[in-house]
Amino acid sequence: MANPHRTANGFTLAEAMIAMVILATAAAAVILPFSAGAAAHSEGAKQTVAAQLAAELLERLKSESFDMLWIYDGYVESKGCLFDANWQMYTDPAYSRFWRRTTCADAIVGGRSLKWITAYVYYNDNEVLRMSTLTGP
Repeated sequence: MANPHRTANGFTLAEAMIAMVILATAAAAVILPFSAGAAAHSEGAKQTVAAQLAAELLERLKSESFDMLWIYDGYVESKGCLFDANWQMYTDPAYSRFWRRTTCADAIVGGRSLKWITAYVYYNDNEVLRMSTLTGP
């Protein structure tokens, strides 16, 4: 039996709970694409920096004497100790989690002796990018 003194103002607990569930579902539907976009942006930025670091290292090695490239087989720049094209250390904290290494192998192409140089770039010990080039005398 209904209470004659009860007024119709306000919501019942069940109505409030249903409204909260609907609001939470709508908020999740709006927020989740933004968080996925932020993660994709972060990964893209990491890939961009890795590509720049690999390309810069390969260009630096290509400018070295061809006969001395063998010394860069196994060359490693550890975290926080990356060098730019002028052999100056990167001091920006954005590079602090990156490290890179190179391999240098002999290659014969069309009867010419070349070097196959590969630069590996890592972020927090996970390989992010691998870039290779052929160079010759």
